[in-house]
Amino acid sequence: MAFYQCFVPVGSLDADTRAAAAEAITTVHAAVIGVPREFVNVVFTEYDPTAFYTAGRPNAVSVMQGTLRAGHESRCGANS
Repeated sequence: MAFYQCFVPVGSLDADTRAAAAEAITTVHAAVIGVPREFVNVVFTEYDPTAFYTAGRPNAVSVMQGTLRAGHESRCGANS
């Protein structure tokens, strides 16, 4: 099972944009890894823009972190 967590500033993405991004992430993951779409989970976590810092300065950035179950690394090039 894959889990993608997308950290975004509060109010930066509307529901339609989140849905389109989740669809795109799911489509790419399923195609590259070769698993059913049902194995792909995407969650959006909104944060207060004053809570994210880069180099000690506020940064209203979006970040995506992905976690994959062991055994799929060679399919996506991580062990190539």
